[in-house]
Amino acid sequence: EKVWGTILRIDPTARTSKNGNYGIPANNPFANDTNSNTLKEIYAYGFRNPHRISWNHSGDALVANIGQGHIESINLLQAGMDYGWPIREGRFSINPGGDLNRLYPVPPDDKQYNITYPIAEYDHDEGTAISGGFEYSGKEIPALKGKYVFGDIPTGRVFFINTNEIEQGKLARIQELKLTKAIIRVLNPL
Repeated sequence: EKVWGTILRIDPTARTSKNGNYGIPANNPFANDTNSNTLKEIYAYGFRNPHRISWNHSGDALVANIGQGHIESINLLQAGMDYGWPIREGRFSINPGGDLNRLYPVPPDDKQYNITYPIAEYDHDEGTAISGGFEYSGKEIPALKGKYVFGDIPTGRVFFINTNEIEQGKLARIQELKLTKAIIRVLNPL
């Protein structure tokens, strides 16, 4: 019954929810669950702070997830999947009942947890709070075509991954976008 750490999917034009104020899409992963405690609105779970969701040109939904204390991540959103939090942060284990200031290797029996891991991640040497972005489709900076561009809120750093590297189960390489005067003029012509 908790929405903590979840992404919800509703239909604002329908009225099939318990309170009758919105609808629940029939193809939501838990829409047909018969347990009365199941929230049928849940689309995916296991996020600490899903900061932004955007869709790339291939139709993939990408979720930037602000981590608990060590890892910032980008996730490929898939229906019904568990993205690990509060027992995982990025591709590491965390101990919610113990020392939250440390990361641990995933356990040898990790597959039994059915966790969906990020497609890109960085640690707090690079930044401390990811801000989700978008796939660049403009004409002003051709070198950014086909790149998912995102930032780190406290540091102001801007990064990208190549969208052709987005594949569940693999980590895309994160590269920093160095903002030159020419790029800044294009982005902010005033």
